[in-house]
Amino acid sequence: YMNAKKTLTAGIAKRMRGEVGAVWSVSESGACGPTFNVPDMAAGFTVVSVCGPIERSVLVRSSHARREENMWGFAKAALDLLQECVREHMSGGNAA
Repeated sequence: YMNAKKTLTAGIAKRMRGEVGAVWSVSESGACGPTFNVPDMAAGFTVVSVCGPIERSVLVRSSHARREENMWGFAKAALDLLQECVREHMSGGNAA
């Protein structure tokens, strides 16, 4: 399930980057809580994907199902990943 999420979010980020002609694109998919559609899921999670000169996806897990806290935390994780990719690119990191 999580690997499928990574494939999904990476594909969306790549497609949207191309559609709008952006240098960078970010995509996210997951669940914040308190209810989940996945059996045995008790805490929030998300997969964040960045597509640009650097491409990367990360799985972010929460220890709880408090929706608003998870939404803020996942948004921060997305911005942190974007920042990491931009910095890596600006310092001469490998292009994807």
